[in-house]
Amino acid sequence: MYDFGTIPAFIAFGRKRRAEEIHDGEIVERRYMDLRFNLDERICNGFYYASVIKCFLRLLAHPEMLDMPPETVEKDIL
Repeated sequence: MYDFGTIPAFIAFGRKRRAEEIHDGEIVERRYMDLRFNLDERICNGFYYASVIKCFLRLLAHPEMLDMPPETVEKDIL
């Protein structure tokens, strides 16, 4: 899948699928896509990875947030 060296974080998207679930006493069909994360713990610890995944899932749930400009921009290169 990736033959150009090592990569610290890799996300694989599965195929789309539908599932029937019971919601408020009714059967509802929902759409899903599985995600798999492969993360290298030598880059940073689990707390930072958990924070990034939490932010990533929030963006997936609300993609309109990507259209808003950031509140501040911090330059890290002098």
